[in-house]
Amino acid sequence: MSGMSVDSGNLRVRLLPSAVSGDGTMQYATSYLVGDSVAIDAGSVGLHGGVEAQRRVRHVLLTHSHTDHIASLPILLENTLSQDGPPLEVWAGKETLACLEGDVFNDRVWPRLEILKRKVGPAMVMHELESEREVDVGGLRVLPIRVDHTVPTLAFLVSTARASAVIAGDTGPTERLWQIAEKVPGLAAVFLEASFPDELHEIARRSMHLTPRSFALERAKLKRELAFVAVHLKPRFREQIVAELQALAIPGLEIGVPGKEYRW
Repeated sequence: MSGMSVDSGNLRVRLLPSAVSGDGTMQYATSYLVGDSVAIDAGSVGLHGGVEAQRRVRHVLLTHSHTDHIASLPILLENTLSQDGPPLEVWAGKETLACLEGDVFNDRVWPRLEILKRKVGPAMVMHELESEREVDVGGLRVLPIRVDHTVPTLAFLVSTARASAVIAGDTGPTERLWQIAEKVPGLAAVFLEASFPDELHEIARRSMHLTPRSFALERAKLKRELAFVAVHLKPRFREQIVAELQALAIPGLEIGVPGKEYRW
């Protein structure tokens, strides 16, 4: 779980692996690591790397409440819990926070946070995010932006002094994200989902995801040169999705590689 020191001003992002066998290219759940201390989504972060590396993760930004984006959060909390250190800080929209309290930390799926409370305070602190209100998270500037999915979902524009990147979370066709991104100086990359092949466009439409063709249409809404990284490829369709994306000659296209460190 190496990453950047935020103090350096460099921006380094890793799409964390979630496959436990094979060549590691399959993405079953979603987590990114920005530097050593900030995770975006918790699908796999609590299952990846050693405990000491996980303990350096002090902040988790959640895009939304679907299982492949929150699954390992309780395990991360267990692995990082210290009786005398700072609590894990979780940042999310109000609907996602309500899901964590009611559906995860509820004494059925996992112990309630009140039970895990330490002598020095709570085990986990939750911060409510509002769309288009910037916050400082672990030395990063983070702007949440609402996107279009089946549950309330945020994209994150993350910035250091040197560069910015958009990590879009799950979304169907969306507009406001690109209006904001077009005006961001130093924008180096966008991480955008491409979940289904084009032949399943109706399933993608109903579930508010993207296919290669709709991914290309979203890319065309941003009129600037930068890396456009395709992520969240459903594993059983990965080869087909990659072939369809590459056939479209999308400017700046990269296929996301779990474990790769992207740096700017």
